[in-house]
Amino acid sequence: YINIRCFWGSKAHEAGAQIEVAWEANLYIPSIIWLRFVDPETEEVFCETCLGNELTGKQLIGRDPLGFDPSTRRFALSVIIEAI
Repeated sequence: YINIRCFWGSKAHEAGAQIEVAWEANLYIPSIIWLRFVDPETEEVFCETCLGNELTGKQLIGRDPLGFDPSTRRFALSVIIEAI
């Protein structure tokens, strides 16, 4: 299993648009975890980021790599597991 929690702020926030991602995973084989943020209607990829191979963690994705304002634009999240 992989539990993902996202918290986001708008462009009006002091640091600009951002998403904080926290995760907990229970994977049986060594893997790299990737996240892909997409437009749920057009499937346009806004951002793809690597969370690495740690089973728990937290990462802040800032405005430059994010490419959209999560407080005003709908998005979907895909989790990609890359076996290593």
